[in-house]
Amino acid sequence: FKVIEEIEGISDVVTSLNRPVCVASNSSLFRLTRSLGRVGLWKAFHGNVFSADHVARPKPAPDLLLHCATEMGANPGRSVMIDDSPHGVESAVAAGMVAIGFVDLNDPRPGRVEVLRAAGAVLVASGSAELRSIPIQNISSGGTAAQAAGGATGASQDGALRAALLGNPNCGKTALFNLLTGARQKVANYAGVTVERKEGWLT
Repeated sequence: FKVIEEIEGISDVVTSLNRPVCVASNSSLFRLTRSLGRVGLWKAFHGNVFSADHVARPKPAPDLLLHCATEMGANPGRSVMIDDSPHGVESAVAAGMVAIGFVDLNDPRPGRVEVLRAAGAVLVASGSAELRSIPIQNISSGGTAAQAAGGATGASQDGALRAALLGNPNCGKTALFNLLTGARQKVANYAGVTVERKEGWLT
């Protein structure tokens, strides 16, 4: 048998979520029981494991994720999909969910962050610790993608809702800003460039 190990820290991420969680995989149920089913993480999903066997079209079509939402009694618009593949991210976007990309720190493939962002991920977390720092529960309880990015929201004196996107370098603030405003702000995180503030209107 092939030795299967959990990604370091991922169990802590899943168990820390005080929300219903499930698995949406393009693998068959047979394969899932012999991979995920052999590690402790399986129990954290309480049997809520769904595969491409359940639908006619697998990811990147939205069918599997919409099936999961139906089975879990969840509103797709208030659901979060975390995936390490562009097909998974594209599926989440097509289903109307917030897509968060994940890159294992031991993943040898280059450019995975950029690949997942290009697929439509509003944020990409590298490693379990970074993933856990994202307030995912804010979205699943009716928050916004801005809150997932560590943003702060509030109403101004004129009644307009204003949001500030705050976060560590390379956590997806520019991509999310462009998604929310329709702007084409370029990433400015290289030597000699400083962007203090950029403003835009929610579209």
